[in-house]
Amino acid sequence: MSASEKLPQAYAQALAVRRMGGGTMSLTVRKDSGKTVEALQATGNGMQEINPILLAMLFLFFAGSFAVTGVIFSDILQEVNAERPPEERIKIFFLRSHVFEILGEHAQLFPQSQKRKAIWALAGIGSALLFLAMYFWVLPARN
Repeated sequence: MSASEKLPQAYAQALAVRRMGGGTMSLTVRKDSGKTVEALQATGNGMQEINPILLAMLFLFFAGSFAVTGVIFSDILQEVNAERPPEERIKIFFLRSHVFEILGEHAQLFPQSQKRKAIWALAGIGSALLFLAMYFWVLPARN
């Protein structure tokens, strides 16, 4: 394969690296024993660029999963409070210190309920989506 045939292949590889986020391309032309040798070098950081629409969708699904988690948890709170006497009911403003207490009591009162599994699954999915969005948005911005 001659040097002129290698250049388009090297150029395609360099563009692929460039599209993966960051990176630089340089073209080097030198004479080597009477022949012109062309080399295209590419370096990159390996980070992939992500479409802004996809990034926005990741954030929306993240926010949506936590919103649905909140709705399910408020339903669990209503079910637990319905079983408690009026003076022992937990007010919605004091949830932060009673979250695990509410979930534990719900497990005792309603052992067949799937709502707790849904909360943990949605919270896990939301956390994973947040991690992905931050991975593709924050890390490339720091380079």
